[in-house]
Amino acid sequence: MILLSLIPLLAGAARLTEQAGGAVASAHNARFLDSPVPIVTHILSVTVFSLLGASFGPGDEVIAMLGSRFGGHAEYVCIPQDGAITAKPRNMTFTDSVTLVFGGTTAHAFFSRAEIKPGSTVLVNGASGAVGTAAVQLAKQMGARVTGVCSGANRELVTALGADRVIDYTTEDFLLEGQTYDVIMDCVRNAPCERAAACLTSGGALLLVVSDLRGLLLAAWHTRRSGRRVVADNIDSTADALAHLVDLAESGRFLAVIDRTYDLADVALAHRFVEAGHKKGNVILRVAAG
Repeated sequence: MILLSLIPLLAGAARLTEQAGGAVASAHNARFLDSPVPIVTHILSVTVFSLLGASFGPGDEVIAMLGSRFGGHAEYVCIPQDGAITAKPRNMTFTDSVTLVFGGTTAHAFFSRAEIKPGSTVLVNGASGAVGTAAVQLAKQMGARVTGVCSGANRELVTALGADRVIDYTTEDFLLEGQTYDVIMDCVRNAPCERAAACLTSGGALLLVVSDLRGLLLAAWHTRRSGRRVVADNIDSTADALAHLVDLAESGRFLAVIDRTYDLADVALAHRFVEAGHKKGNVILRVAAG
């Protein structure tokens, strides 16, 4: 499943005044050219726009998720009135708000397919990435006991976000430690069902945020065979999910985690940095007002 995207956030309602976005990629993603030109067709995009007939008007500060649509770097973009759009957090800049729109909505959407309640055990594999840092925070807000898997260098960050326990993947394989969890979220693509099923409680859920074609095709089969829910398909974002994330941010319960910020002209450099696999949280693209 391709998850490569540059996620733009455009400040201003009818006309572009400022833009920022997040670069999300891995070694398994495909960058078509070392040029910003093809980025306009990247899969996941976020933008601020004027929506005719919606409850937002010119000048309103909003954030939105285009999902699998194209054109996130366009000066103007239209989405359905009932699309994933809500007011920007009043206590966040547009740059910080990007962390809600990609990592936040992705984690929220996958968690909506699992049963998480106070006391549930949740493991986030790749807990220091864009989706992982959001997932740790959201799971903790739901009352779960959270285990984060990351490098030892990111232990302090993941703990600060709410993880009760951190596993350093460079010294320990969580799939071999003998622990079971109600929910495992894999943001790395190294915990396929064949390996992770034994680490799930009966009726547990494996959430494959990053998956290959085989994982997508076999998810339903593994669900029937193992008795544990395997989720690997794309999940749409909603306005309600965005609004929930904004509420968390405005109450100080969701923190933006940003590693670096690049100008859009340096988009290829941003992707190279992300693909190196050592970023913490989000990498942001900034487009100057024009």
